[in-house]
Amino acid sequence: MTKKERLQLPAVKLGAKGQHLDMSPLAKAKAFSKFGKPSNGDVIDGMMSLKDSTGWMEFALIRHPEGDMSLGFSGKLLLQLNL
Repeated sequence: MTKKERLQLPAVKLGAKGQHLDMSPLAKAKAFSKFGKPSNGDVIDGMMSLKDSTGWMEFALIRHPEGDMSLGFSGKLLLQLNL
């Protein structure tokens, strides 16, 4: 997915209520198991949990070569992350 396509994804602002960011080695391993192997030079940096009305949802935190970040699950990028 190109940066232009990623910018079309819904955005999440880092630091909002109902978020938990974990960049520990254990979180990176857990994220890898949830997301799978990233492609195109992308790197898994950790896990991010978002809380909604149904509870917590966990996503892999993906850093792209261009410097932007996204949240993904099961090999798909779902949200862009605004820093």
